[in-house]
Amino acid sequence: MASRLAAEAAYQCGALDRSKSLLADALAGLPADFDPVRRALLLERYALAQRESGWAAEAVATLREALALRPESQPSRVQAVVLATLASTLARSFDLEEGAHVAQRAVAAADAAGAKDVKADATITLGVAISYLGPAEAGLGPLRSGVALALELDIPATAVRGYINLSDVLELLGRHQEAARTASEGLELTARAGLSRTHGFYLISNQAESLMRLGEWAEVDEMTVRALRVMPEGVFGATLRLLRAELCALRGRCDDAERELRDARRAIGASNDVQFTQPMRCVDTLIALGRGDLPAARGAVADGLAGAPLSWDARYSWPLLWIGMRVAAEEATRFRDRREPVPADLTRGCAELAAAAERLATPLRPGWASGRWSRPSRPGRAGRSERGNGWRPSAAGRTPGNPICWPMRCCGWPRRTARRVTGRRRRAPSSGRTRSPTSPGPH
Repeated sequence: MASRLAAEAAYQCGALDRSKSLLADALAGLPADFDPVRRALLLERYALAQRESGWAAEAVATLREALALRPESQPSRVQAVVLATLASTLARSFDLEEGAHVAQRAVAAADAAGAKDVKADATITLGVAISYLGPAEAGLGPLRSGVALALELDIPATAVRGYINLSDVLELLGRHQEAARTASEGLELTARAGLSRTHGFYLISNQAESLMRLGEWAEVDEMTVRALRVMPEGVFGATLRLLRAELCALRGRCDDAERELRDARRAIGASNDVQFTQPMRCVDTLIALGRGDLPAARGAVADGLAGAPLSWDARYSWPLLWIGMRVAAEEATRFRDRREPVPADLTRGCAELAAAAERLATPLRPGWASGRWSRPSRPGRAGRSERGNGWRPSAAGRTPGNPICWPMRCCGWPRRTARRVTGRRRRAPSSGRTRSPTSPGPH
């Protein structure tokens, strides 16, 4: 129908609000006896627009509604499509266990229906879920398999999604140059396939993040400014704004960082997606530290870590725990420099952070097994780093006379977040520098 085509065109142009509006109107106008297959496909497209607007929970509900329209005992292409989108949405919401299981169901449904294109998409999601459930390297196999199948079938949108997630997992493993190079390869494909205004923004963000960890700050500044000239909506714009906020904070430009962070929050609206909310609190803390406002920095950490530790995702919680310890250490140093005793509430707060770190350091789940990509879980590892050793804050710095757990003693730091919160810059070798192949012109 015309409204669905118009909504799809709006989505591909990055006009998410327009796409949601068109699809909502189309769904509201359907008669009760409308073809359930076509209704399910409309709901699936509506869920995609919801998800990219930061409405992950609403997207999951929409997809479950679509699944209920078709009996699962009768595998079909539409069932595989809806399952694949539900799996990726669950993974984006960090409901990883269910996301992995739904991805397996999607692969099976796609095989039964002979839908190789859907199988490629679901295999990519399975790889993402496995990587986050741990060990992270175990997900690289299905990710690369999904990308290869999508390229073989000439499905650029699915291949680009694979490049987005593959570069993300490589960055998760701390392989910054390889991650930047993978994102660059994906950007070449988005330019050829006309996906620069949607998926292209994710790849720009992934490449910029890896380059920022490598110390290529000027290049990150240039590429994010160029990408924002086309005013991306929703999470597309939020990812770029958040990176710029962090970069400005690390450069000591606190007012600019605050403005970029405010724009990023406006872009995601009321979303409580942990991959935005917790990094935003990290940047809040960096800004407060840059201004020397230690109470505000402590408050930002407390707000970011509010809730039960087991509900956190380690990838985004560890930076907050670390920077919280850093703030406590800065405050303790200030009191000691003044020859004043360290307040009991400060000592108690740092002990609480250390205790939370101990709980988070314990693997939350066994290594997730999936067919030929399964790999046994390693002791003392939460599947977040190639060099993981339990990531426990060292007790060596905590003695009766020295109760503060100093942040520099936090061993086995996962992925690259130590550089994220301290602002240390490390230049990459000149032969390893990666530049975006789509640098001429905006995206």
